[in-house]
Amino acid sequence: MAAKNLPKCLHIDCGIPTDVRFLFKDDSEEIKEVKAHKLLLSAASDVFQRWFYGSMKEDKEEDVEIVDSSQEVFKTMVEYIYNKELDWNAFDLHFHSSLYYQAEKYNIGDLKAEILSSIERQSRHIVNLNNVLEAASLAGKTLFEPLSNLLYKISVTCLAREFQGSYIEVVKFCAEVKPNEADLSVLPKLMQMLLEYKQLKAQWGFGKNSYDLVYKVIMNTEDVHEEMMGIGLVGREYVVDMLDGLCSRKEVDIALDFLLREDHISGKFSINDEDYYFKTT
Repeated sequence: MAAKNLPKCLHIDCGIPTDVRFLFKDDSEEIKEVKAHKLLLSAASDVFQRWFYGSMKEDKEEDVEIVDSSQEVFKTMVEYIYNKELDWNAFDLHFHSSLYYQAEKYNIGDLKAEILSSIERQSRHIVNLNNVLEAASLAGKTLFEPLSNLLYKISVTCLAREFQGSYIEVVKFCAEVKPNEADLSVLPKLMQMLLEYKQLKAQWGFGKNSYDLVYKVIMNTEDVHEEMMGIGLVGREYVVDMLDGLCSRKEVDIALDFLLREDHISGKFSINDEDYYFKTT
């Protein structure tokens, strides 16, 4: 019950005067402010506690200028501390990221977790083909690993969903992006993660993983091939035939590429070469 009353403390007529004011200067040089209570902020953040009551305490602590946040983002963080219910659906990706920065700076763990949860929950709505590379750019710029990993994840998921898992179509999409439209430095990382996503997510209705299926075919037929052909190699077309429509040639290619790179099998493989041969190691 007491926690539910905390948001009232932000009202001018609450009867409990604030004792700190945070000041913000926007591009038009207009000064905006956020008022709060030192004690409540300190209870939520050890950074605020040291700032107001510890070794970081300054003489002029009633007015504090904030230069690394907008008034809107900082106010949202304060409202969270005061247990005010937030409309997470109203925040775009940049707002979420800026808010996470403040939560990290002031060491508010619950807020960080809530932000990540909100981004993941709304990923289909806040990341689409219009801003997916922007999301990946944010992932590449942020210094905070949990946020970076999540932004890369939802960017890759968006691309895989929009292009129905076609790696080639994603490559075409990225190739059409102009340098002034997005941060192209994130593309190698994005494409690498997309390939890893395909390796982990390629599944069929009965729940079998493509890589397990391909590997099982190679394991079960290697001895037969050795007897018939005098070599311990299995052809890619043979694997496709053995799977009998359970996966396409492209899906087999992706699985083989993964198995070769991870040293589960050895041999020769190239999507531009008809001689696909491999064997178990």
